[in-house]
Amino acid sequence: LKHGNAYGASPHGGVLAVLGDDHGCVSSSMPHQSDLTLKAWSMPVIHPGNVAEYLEFGLYGWALSRFSGNWVGFKAISEVVESGMTVDLDAVRQDFPPPADYPPPAGGLHYRWPDLPSLALEARLADKLDAVRAFARVNSIDRWIRATPDATLGIVTVGKAHFDKSSKRFCSIACALGS
Repeated sequence: LKHGNAYGASPHGGVLAVLGDDHGCVSSSMPHQSDLTLKAWSMPVIHPGNVAEYLEFGLYGWALSRFSGNWVGFKAISEVVESGMTVDLDAVRQDFPPPADYPPPAGGLHYRWPDLPSLALEARLADKLDAVRAFARVNSIDRWIRATPDATLGIVTVGKAHFDKSSKRFCSIACALGS
């Protein structure tokens, strides 16, 4: 994964690297989470929290990879993989346009042959992360659940934790404290 991301993805294909994280050691011999490893490899990570987000975030990750040349990490935790839900496919966002104002660096962002190990690969990794940030500014998947204009405290939830009842109860308390 590290080498693949360093060399990059095709602008006509893209790479969505699905990683089976097992935080609770439910079906693995030891608990595992991939976030910090992927960060160390300069791979952006998306973390869907339910089946509907698997569809939307998967399409998002693929579009992000095609645009940026980065491989995109896609967390797959057992609590979501082993779940189900009815999904309104018309409500799933499917259009993720590339940023119109992003100038790609000289030489581009995507895989080239031959692309030998060098400092140029490191520079391109930094350029690809700049492209990821530009894509995310235009195509944010962040959602404001409850905006409180006078809040002094913010809570960010990711993945399945957002849909857990205890997270919602905590958010309600914290949002009340912030207003």
